[in-house]
Amino acid sequence: MRRRRFMDLAGASGWRRLAIIAAGWFALAIPSTAGAQPISRIPRIGYLAAVPTANTALLDALRAELGTLDWVEGRNFIVEYRWSHERDELLPDLAADLVRLGVNLIVVPAPTYAVAALRFTRTIPIVFCSHGDPVGAGHVASLARPGGNVTGVANLLTDLSTKQLEILVQAVPGARRIAVLWSPAESFHAPALPAVEAAARALQVEVRFVQVRGIEDFDAAFAQMSAEQVGAFLALVTPAYFIHRARLAELALRHRRACSAGANIRRWAGLSATDPTSRICFAAARLTWTRY
Repeated sequence: MRRRRFMDLAGASGWRRLAIIAAGWFALAIPSTAGAQPISRIPRIGYLAAVPTANTALLDALRAELGTLDWVEGRNFIVEYRWSHERDELLPDLAADLVRLGVNLIVVPAPTYAVAALRFTRTIPIVFCSHGDPVGAGHVASLARPGGNVTGVANLLTDLSTKQLEILVQAVPGARRIAVLWSPAESFHAPALPAVEAAARALQVEVRFVQVRGIEDFDAAFAQMSAEQVGAFLALVTPAYFIHRARLAELALRHRRACSAGANIRRWAGLSATDPTSRICFAAARLTWTRY
């Protein structure tokens, strides 16, 4: 018999928190077994994402957390990796392939990939690493009771983006005009923009919304910021910005633009921007499993 137990764990990293959730779902989906299994019976996790290099930390955390439950990749479970290589038009076929294989769990880094998987299954558990508005997007019924087959880490982008703007204004008081980089390809970006605009009015700063779908738009975005004399910028969270964090950081440094971006982008670049996401979103709620 297996039962779930929730307990707080302040300071848990975002990757680890997601890995704990995924490991818990996997443990529920698979009966407890010991030792190696015949290849035809080995459980499978489907992993759907853009490129391997942007997913190393999450995958390491997932393997480590599964290891605490005596699940070892290649010994008693297999990960079926499917990479889109930033070609979103491939996602439906990749997701369908995972469903056809009969994987026991699908793990995705962001809602774009969860949407693809949901087109083909309403029964296989899907765990997302980060989602700006899972309730608003209709992917879960509520944060307290997600329902359905989707769960994961919600970063509540609308609230966090306004807090990021507030901290950015405090950190760079001379910046009275701030750009907000957002992508229309991310369903949770547009709903956050009115809240950011309202926060800007309260802070007595101007905001310029700059559409940036991916790396192909970076140069034009920084040219626009220069032309409009923007003093700093806020980059809303999206896989496209994270994958190309090196280029985004390079341009921010070259153009001397202070920024508030994802914690991983900031640490990688050595930027002095302030980002509350890692402190606010990733503190708490460890899911553990007790078997008896």
